[in-house]
Amino acid sequence: SVPTGATLAITGTTRALDNVTLANAGLTTVSMANNNALQLNNTTLLSNSGTLRYLTTGGVDNFLESSVGGGTLNNTGTLELTGAGIVHLRNNGATLAFSANPGTIRAAAGSIDLQVTTSNSGVLDLAGGTISVPNGFTNSGTGTIRGNSTLIVSGGGGTLTNNGTIAPGIPTGDRTGTLAISGNLIQ
Repeated sequence: SVPTGATLAITGTTRALDNVTLANAGLTTVSMANNNALQLNNTTLLSNSGTLRYLTTGGVDNFLESSVGGGTLNNTGTLELTGAGIVHLRNNGATLAFSANPGTIRAAAGSIDLQVTTSNSGVLDLAGGTISVPNGFTNSGTGTIRGNSTLIVSGGGGTLTNNGTIAPGIPTGDRTGTLAISGNLIQ
């Protein structure tokens, strides 16, 4: 467990969590070399009520995935990317279960590729970076998509159904901003 006020740093090359539960109420940072992954394998549960922060730099692809036996990510906190690289949440040989995101997913830079979920009940915060979602993605009645960057739906050719809030700009201070949706929008 990572308690409130504590920090766990995950660095280097691919790291596999195998048949464990990691409860993150503090700050967990992930900084890995190109094409490496944090793997949730063999029923591992990562329960994030704190901040899970990827520090992925430009030109670097990192992954949050399951490669064997399945894993689960529950995000009631904040999952964010602060570097200019790309973080892919994906199935890679096994299923990575991901809830409808009652927490916050923030792209402060770079791109977050959400291949493992089809809905949002929390906040997608496009704070300078982009977020990609699959075709048929739904922003539920409690969901908010906000920010000043681009939400990409299935490479720009998919459809987003919005039952919640779409709010261009940032949540505090000068709220002026442009939020783009690359793809089709059903309100």
